[in-house]
Amino acid sequence: MRRAVIALIAAGTIGRIVWAFAAEGVAYDIESLQTVANAMQGDPLEVYASERWPYPAAFLPLAALADVVADALGLPFHGVVQLPAIAADAAIAWVVWRALLPRGERVALSGAALVALSPVFVLVSGYHGQIDSVAVLPALAGVLVWVRGVPNRALWAGLLIGLGAAVKQPPIFLVLALLPTAVGVREGARLAAAAVAVPVLSVLPFLVADPGTTVEGITANRGVPGFGGLSAFLQPELTRYWATLEQGVGPNGAVEFLTDAQNWIVAVAVLATGALLVRRRAEPFAAASLIWMVVYATNPNFAFQYLVWGLPFFVLAGRLRAAALLTAAATPPALLLYLHPDLGDDGWVYWVLVQAFWLGLVAAAVRGLAQKPHST
Repeated sequence: MRRAVIALIAAGTIGRIVWAFAAEGVAYDIESLQTVANAMQGDPLEVYASERWPYPAAFLPLAALADVVADALGLPFHGVVQLPAIAADAAIAWVVWRALLPRGERVALSGAALVALSPVFVLVSGYHGQIDSVAVLPALAGVLVWVRGVPNRALWAGLLIGLGAAVKQPPIFLVLALLPTAVGVREGARLAAAAVAVPVLSVLPFLVADPGTTVEGITANRGVPGFGGLSAFLQPELTRYWATLEQGVGPNGAVEFLTDAQNWIVAVAVLATGALLVRRRAEPFAAASLIWMVVYATNPNFAFQYLVWGLPFFVLAGRLRAAALLTAAATPPALLLYLHPDLGDDGWVYWVLVQAFWLGLVAAAVRGLAQKPHST
């Protein structure tokens, strides 16, 4: 079994590495990583002035290191900079396998395969140039630390979740998934304080040097309108543009309004869900699964890399079939969006597929909110 898992993860990892070096990925994201890597080697405190980094600072040293390695070895930056995310995918698959072993070898192997071979994970880490799995890995470890009840679990779980949030902000929501099973207010407060402290410390030098620019930078990300979600219903032609890139289309007034309000909409929805979960005393992985479903349902600008946040938690909550179905349904529209086959006048196909998929996420979120999550 161990050899089978290693072979499975190795196959997925090698495939990602080959693709990462063969294709340049999503130009804007790779260019952003190159921009901040250059800034880190020049004047690091000017990173947020570049307006190309909307996250805390934990990944910045890795971006700079990728640039140094690429130059030293004569390798393309777009391939080297994706290696941390590819390695994180492999580690997540291994963690999922180990965590699921008590439920049986077949279940554990299936869970690892849903990460190692998932087209969604492969597209995000091996092509796109996004770093979501780097953020998810420590946060996932933090939830496992909490569930297994290690000594001083609030501190260690909080620090690990905070490390994930220092790479990208969304893992901080996982604090709300653990609070329902906290032993008293003090443990919950320690968990939250440790989780918040890490991303704050990661940007502290930047805050001291230029507080306005730094705050504006790390709060600027509101997603890309039109990839999917409510914004795609409000302006279908924008979604068709992303699938075909045939002609430029800007967001209309309604989409711009929702985009400006996105962070508040999601934050309110997640906090309300957290309060409901505390009342239900929900089990951590079931609680995390529902939180991510609510994020997907209420975010007006859906994107496929967001699925990386939730899939490992769906698997560890015992919902392997749901995770497999979600992956299968997401793959066709994701391939259309990322690879841009020649659709011609049939760009509406992407709109139909992504909106049907998103409506399924909304239905799952509503169902989860309406009934008590199952403990597993």
